[in-house]
Amino acid sequence: MITIFFSIIGFVLLAEIANISTSFLYLTFLLSGIGVVALAFRSEERRLAIKIYHLLFIAGMIYALMCKVYMDYHNYDHLLVIDSMNVFIPMTEYYLKSGDFFDTIFDIWSEYRFLARQMPGYYSVLIFFGKLAEVFETDFHLTLQLSTLFFSPFIGIVIFKLFKKNGFDEKESYGNSLIISICSILFFYSSLILRDSHIALLYLFAIYLTFKKEFSFLTLSGIFLISFLTTTFRVESGIFIFILIPLYLFLSLQFSRKKVFVLFVSVLVFIGLMVFGNEKQEEVESVYERNAENYIETDKGEGVIGNLSSIPVAGDLFAIIYNFVLPLPFWSGWSPKIREFRAEAYNIMKFPQSISAMFHWIVLFHIFIWLVFKDVRKRTYEYFSKPLVYNLFVGLIFFYLQATVIAQRRLMGYYVMFYILFFIVYRVLTLKEKKQFMFLTVLSFIFLQIFGVYYLGGL
Repeated sequence: MITIFFSIIGFVLLAEIANISTSFLYLTFLLSGIGVVALAFRSEERRLAIKIYHLLFIAGMIYALMCKVYMDYHNYDHLLVIDSMNVFIPMTEYYLKSGDFFDTIFDIWSEYRFLARQMPGYYSVLIFFGKLAEVFETDFHLTLQLSTLFFSPFIGIVIFKLFKKNGFDEKESYGNSLIISICSILFFYSSLILRDSHIALLYLFAIYLTFKKEFSFLTLSGIFLISFLTTTFRVESGIFIFILIPLYLFLSLQFSRKKVFVLFVSVLVFIGLMVFGNEKQEEVESVYERNAENYIETDKGEGVIGNLSSIPVAGDLFAIIYNFVLPLPFWSGWSPKIREFRAEAYNIMKFPQSISAMFHWIVLFHIFIWLVFKDVRKRTYEYFSKPLVYNLFVGLIFFYLQATVIAQRRLMGYYVMFYILFFIVYRVLTLKEKKQFMFLTVLSFIFLQIFGVYYLGGL
């Protein structure tokens, strides 16, 4: 009932802030998303999955409306992310003016070259929603935000399924997936005009497929397809996700009853990937080098990531941790005076990032506890599935390769694996331990913010 109440309020506000057409378009996609979930699930799972989609869609819509009101009040042409206004919105407008919708889509894909820094997959999504805005005369900015918001609640549903794969019951999986989806960095990006939520969803779909125990050509083809599709959103993200193909085959060898057959398929796939990798080696290296050059934090006064990346091995580890706990201090995104940046990008509407900073520190501190205390580690062993263990290792490799990237949005897919690790650790703690460790978590978080104020700036 509460969800329905907030849904009604949200759609009424949407009609008032934008127009009735925009409100109906949002309602149509909410019902479409619920329909997809209803077809994909059965029995009790269906009910909970629909609730997850509904709740996350409405939460994201209300946040998008808050951002819209703030943006219009200050007469900004964009909010929070410059990429939207500098790249994605103008390119969408350009494509919409360049000709017929289907001709434009055909032209985008006909010019696509694998491993080129193009993004036909993402522009296809943006152009589709942009065309809807033209045809139905909806608010253009809010409709492009819908291009993210429609897909992002599915992330919560995949997380729900991942928890179930790791021994959590439906009630626990439901609650944990909502906490992650609303309290982590996932929520901040759930309605912004960026491709990162789409990529995180593709990553989590592929990761979920590695949890399938029996070998299947359908599953293997699914990972191949997702890997390719991801390259059409961001090429470097797509290149990395191909690692899940040998991971899936390796896990299948351990679980499948047809080990000889799986081994034969694995050898063929391995040879194919080796040949392909050898032929495309220079292009892959070029992609990685450009990625590193573009995202080392050279535009910030303190250059924290740039300085840490100069320290061999340990520097990258500290860079990963530093990136995870951002923003530091947690209110540093609220004012352009703190970071000497444009007010459109740094304002109070970044408050979800502050919530995620607190959540991330709780996650990190409990993982630290798990690493330090052997007794806690022992209690968690029975809850670890092999696919989770291997995906955690793959996640560490992913973080290491992205250590120079000062952008949590690029890492969201594998952050989820460590969120799950946190909930496993928290699950095995006694009530007394939970209180003690949470007290230490809060205390250390306060000291971390003090460090942020005096050493990184934030007043």
